[in-house]
Amino acid sequence: MYHNLFSEGRIGRLTLKNRLVMTAAGCEMTDPNGRITEDYIAYYEARAKGGVGAIITELVQVDPETGVMNANQVQIWNDDCIPGLRALADRIHQYDCRLFLQMQHPGNVTTPEKLRGNTPVSASDVSNLIFPQPVRPMTVEEIHALTERFGDGALRAQRAGVDGVELHAAHFYLIHQFLSPYFNKRTDEYGGSRENRARFLKEIIENIRKKCGDDFAILVRISVEEFLPSGGYHLNEGIEICKLVERYGADAINVTVAGTGCRYGQSLEPVSYRQGWRRHHAAAVRRSVGIPVIGVAVVREPAFAEQMLTEGDVDFVGSARAFLADPEWGSKAQNGQEQDIRRCISCLKCIQGIVQGEGIGCSVNPACGREAAANQTRCDGAHRRVVVIGGGPAGMQAALTAAKRGFAVTLLEQQEHLGGQLFLAAQAPHKEKYHWYIQYMARQLEAQAVDVRTCVTADADLIASFDPWAVIDASGATPIIPEHFGANQPFVHTPDEILSGKVTLENRNVVIVGAGMTALETAEYLCERDNFVTLIARSDRIARNAYATQVTDVTKHLDAHDVVYLTSTVPERVEDGSVVLRDARTGEHTTLPADAVVLALGVRNSGMLSQSLRERFPRVYTIGDAQKSGRIFDAVSAGYAAALGL
Repeated sequence: MYHNLFSEGRIGRLTLKNRLVMTAAGCEMTDPNGRITEDYIAYYEARAKGGVGAIITELVQVDPETGVMNANQVQIWNDDCIPGLRALADRIHQYDCRLFLQMQHPGNVTTPEKLRGNTPVSASDVSNLIFPQPVRPMTVEEIHALTERFGDGALRAQRAGVDGVELHAAHFYLIHQFLSPYFNKRTDEYGGSRENRARFLKEIIENIRKKCGDDFAILVRISVEEFLPSGGYHLNEGIEICKLVERYGADAINVTVAGTGCRYGQSLEPVSYRQGWRRHHAAAVRRSVGIPVIGVAVVREPAFAEQMLTEGDVDFVGSARAFLADPEWGSKAQNGQEQDIRRCISCLKCIQGIVQGEGIGCSVNPACGREAAANQTRCDGAHRRVVVIGGGPAGMQAALTAAKRGFAVTLLEQQEHLGGQLFLAAQAPHKEKYHWYIQYMARQLEAQAVDVRTCVTADADLIASFDPWAVIDASGATPIIPEHFGANQPFVHTPDEILSGKVTLENRNVVIVGAGMTALETAEYLCERDNFVTLIARSDRIARNAYATQVTDVTKHLDAHDVVYLTSTVPERVEDGSVVLRDARTGEHTTLPADAVVLALGVRNSGMLSQSLRERFPRVYTIGDAQKSGRIFDAVSAGYAAALGL
């Protein structure tokens, strides 16, 4: 069906079995000394077994003094790395999959704490875009020494049986910092002209080629558009840099854009970015160079990947998150099982986990990062009956995992559809991808013969009629409504009422009490219906606990609707078509008129259902929002863990 996608391709002197490349994404699964673990190998092996033609690992560290960015990443600055890399290469190669290591130096995107007190280095003394800090320019001697480290690291990879390396010259890391006129203010041979700014990269490629020979593949990842408001370069300059990379002897170019810190050009796109939004960048490079081009463009569907190849945008289709969500993406596409692909919903949990030091994870694939343990999952359910209450993410995952273990599963859902709170979240603008997960899970539950019953209110007597061996309570929670707040008035609503369509507001002055992600998404929904929205936040900033990129993604849409944010503001009560507010800093009271008020203060669970169930049944498990409110990842992980623990 997908002739181009599953045709052979070449990078340098290597032949790849197909045009699917798993591009680099942090996973941080080594031991504390940067040595490869069984978990690390199993993680990548699952993607190789699942059908990709090549894997580019997460970044590896080439320099122990100035190049440390994150913990638990492969360290390639001495020979200790070779045995682990050899084991990894052997496991990947058994599936006819090629393996490349991504070599990176963070430059100014690290901290003195991670460098044992040393000041971060860069091309110049310009700080990164995220957290301003002192940075010192590298000396020429340091540049030459680091060039040797790149070459030595590549040689170690070659000795371990790895097929090639990718030089990370993108996303505002060190090599990119030399390429960019925004960061590179040097006046010596490494600054000024385009060729001078690219000299560091040129010398690294030459060093690797000298030490590893022509058979060892060298890929270069380039941000061809920086999306900086001033001082950076744009696509025309990015293309010229790619031409230099080809001239310097690279075997392929992996085209990307910008990096973290760019509001309108994220390299790790949140949910609102459409599939293929930056395919034109790769296409422009492919028209300009003669070496293969790998392109990433939020590819989620095989038909779209095939289209990119057919129309000549790329030579290889790259993605990381698509294969995190479903390691078998490639084999399912090749075997005509597109409907069974678990598509990434772009929630950014994977990168958020890395940033927060929690390691890799995926909201829709609870086995991501746990592949070694998942390979040991028992199938011992013996058709014992398990009743799951609630068809949200936690309940669906619990039911599916239990069914795969051999239990006979009945799932009871009060609404007429599955999805729970995720179904409501999918009604907000740009959140259509959430429906993908609900549809996928419904299909998998049917395939596993789970007895799904909707429009059912579960109680102890009904559950007892199934004679269950175990009961899993994933019944969710209810919105928090403060007492004595005046919430019983007809113009006061909850996000559930708004997003479900039970309450329709148009051309109204709406005050949303709360400023978390649910409040922001509800605000966007209301803005698209021509309402004027004000958000009230007790904190000094909105969505304090949410991932910054997600907040930026929503607020850039809200800004177009002139949404007002009142931070450090305490809502005290609702009365007579208004909200009484108190300034948390001064104590001053004000009254804000409102045609409607939406209380987005989170949810709580009473625990009454689980308590009554425990009086009747010996095995009761409470998960998801029924236990503790959380995000999609928390709910899915809880459902997975509960079913594995039966």
